[in-house]
Amino acid sequence: MSHLTHDKQRVAGRINRIIGQMEGIRRMLEESGEGDEAVCYKVMQQFAAARGAINSLMQDLLQEHLEHHVLDGKNAAERREGAQELAKVLRSFTK
Repeated sequence: MSHLTHDKQRVAGRINRIIGQMEGIRRMLEESGEGDEAVCYKVMQQFAAARGAINSLMQDLLQEHLEHHVLDGKNAAERREGAQELAKVLRSFTK
């Protein structure tokens, strides 16, 4: 994944933002009091935002893999391997 190592800082930054979102959810739960009805909605809203960030990152990684390992593969064997890897990840991603 040469494209991934090339964009390591960008990907790491996005992962750090997702981690921050998840830590924020944990703090929200820890700081909520008994009968705090608003926390339920806020937690669901933050989970939706974190999931959106994860999905967006995954879409970008899939696109980059497709471009670098399938479309721009050096030879037919490399393109076939890239396509097989992509299919395997898509199967697990859509479960």
